[in-house]
Amino acid sequence: MVALLPVRQRRTVRFLRVHRRFPRIRDPRTFSDKINWRALKDRRPELTWTCDKLAAKRRVAEVRPSVRIPETYWHGTDLAELTGVDLPDEWVLKPNGGCGLVLMGEGRIDQGRVAEVTRLTRGWLDQDLAGSTGEWAYSQAERCLFVEEKLGIGGGDLPPPNYKAYVAHGEVLRWSAVRWDGSRWNLSYFSPEWRSLGVSNVGYPPNEQMPPPASLGEMNAVAGAIAGDLDFLRVDLYEVEGEVWFGETTAYPNGGLVAFEPSSVDLEWGRLWELPGL
Repeated sequence: MVALLPVRQRRTVRFLRVHRRFPRIRDPRTFSDKINWRALKDRRPELTWTCDKLAAKRRVAEVRPSVRIPETYWHGTDLAELTGVDLPDEWVLKPNGGCGLVLMGEGRIDQGRVAEVTRLTRGWLDQDLAGSTGEWAYSQAERCLFVEEKLGIGGGDLPPPNYKAYVAHGEVLRWSAVRWDGSRWNLSYFSPEWRSLGVSNVGYPPNEQMPPPASLGEMNAVAGAIAGDLDFLRVDLYEVEGEVWFGETTAYPNGGLVAFEPSSVDLEWGRLWELPGL
């Protein structure tokens, strides 16, 4: 029934479920309120590249060419074209304007595997985050799929941690680090100098002892350069064998629909982000 509601009412219901209060639209104060405001109100052209994964790669190549960017082997809408692509031993397939959809693959794709990949990715191009959650910038992304390089493995058989920089006007305000420990995901927040902030998201166990990446100083500079003058952007990076790799960007971290522990930081962090046009 919630899915049948208009976007604003739908977001209100979901916000209420997570935060146990109604969102502030006219006078947003918390970080979550401001993500919600941006989803409903902000249609600036400056946001159009932030949720387009291929466009974000092009931006990074322009503003920070020293950063490693996963190679794009193919992009398009007809998966049958993959039969002619010389794919490596390991690769990743994603929708360009989607979220949370990833298919890991190995080796070249023959005609027999095209049907399997098509089945596994059915509906991916129909994902409509703008229509379902109001996250408008996703509607500005080129509607296609793409296959890219899989990042190297770090820490034995575990994937490398995902370092997420929360950036305002080119300055990193905080980092979150997401890591798979072999049995579950854990997440913690750190200052730009990697001091534990004692904060996590509800449902994710913290890992406050996670060591800082060796390239932390460079990563702070990289995240700031990518975000540029935007009032706020999250920039996702990786560190693999001492090199900084770009992941993606988003203008709507978790859609503003994830609660913090402790909840007081939502207001504290909201004060650090000045919305345009208020």
